[in-house]
Amino acid sequence: NDVARIKKLSLERILSTSISPGAAILRILQQCNNRSTTSREFSEQIHTTHPFLKRHFSSLRYAFMESLPFEGVNHVLEVGAGSGVLTRYLGERFKSVIAVENDIEFAECSKLRCNDLATVSVLTSLEKLPVEDIKFDLIILTCDCRLLVPKGMTIENLTTLIRKTIMHLEPGGLFMLFIDNPLSHAGMYSSGPAINSGGKASTGALRSLHISDLKNFLLSNGLANLRACYMFPDHINPKTIFSDEAESSKLRAFGYWAASALEAGIASGYDLISAAELSHAGRLGDMAGGVCIMATHSECKNPEIPWLVFSLCNTKRPPVTQTITKVPANGDLKVVKEGQKFHDPPFIFDPNMNY
Repeated sequence: NDVARIKKLSLERILSTSISPGAAILRILQQCNNRSTTSREFSEQIHTTHPFLKRHFSSLRYAFMESLPFEGVNHVLEVGAGSGVLTRYLGERFKSVIAVENDIEFAECSKLRCNDLATVSVLTSLEKLPVEDIKFDLIILTCDCRLLVPKGMTIENLTTLIRKTIMHLEPGGLFMLFIDNPLSHAGMYSSGPAINSGGKASTGALRSLHISDLKNFLLSNGLANLRACYMFPDHINPKTIFSDEAESSKLRAFGYWAASALEAGIASGYDLISAAELSHAGRLGDMAGGVCIMATHSECKNPEIPWLVFSLCNTKRPPVTQTITKVPANGDLKVVKEGQKFHDPPFIFDPNMNY
């Protein structure tokens, strides 16, 4: 309680004296006056100075969600809320949000970040949902396997969690799974059974989990209309996102773009030429640090993705002054660059260019 009354305790002191990451984030949140998505305290004082904290304060966490049209969504379930970055955005946008985070310290962070929002409730387990068979219009499941595998997460645990989560999806609802791309992180899934082509857990040799395995698993559990968005440098704070149509376009220019987005990220190792050739081979998604798989019930449709590429520039600025770059999904292939506050004249970029 004394920490909450200390004005602007230095981040260095917080990080050096906190017993855990969750405790450090909580202490930082306690001394912030504005915890909303428009907070300048987050963008200017925290993640720009300390890259380690970017995952807990950057607007990149929810920019992708902001780019999608969600029609008829009122009630949202978020599983794997972490410190509540996405939770806060969802609470500001939708009528009702239940966030689940089983790490007690991070759950407290989510509660504090959203304590002025009547729309948000934070739980520490799916079993604590107010009604056993409660249903939601939108379910978001975020898995950061780089952190979960060392704590004992296996692929069997993951598939069980997905099963339990989609049980709460409304017949007309949308399920979104944010997860690491194991093709970009060798050995990330180091324990637990894989998933076979039928979508069931396998007790065979250990191996990395492929995105196609996850898709098969979702299909075998009653979901359909699957779409994938490939995220660079990762799925927690994606700076550049390609739709599945972008991958199937096989444009070399998208490979150059992807390699550029990976330079400062966790999934490095691709030079411009090799990245361009992978894209030309229809394997742009193999380079992605993370992926978002969207699925609905068979009678429903996914929301329209109105772009091939969605990218944010000037990410060290507050969200209202960041620049968004999009390659539209329909019409001529060109980039539309627009700032949310400071508008630059649009410029045209031809993705069909030959280098």
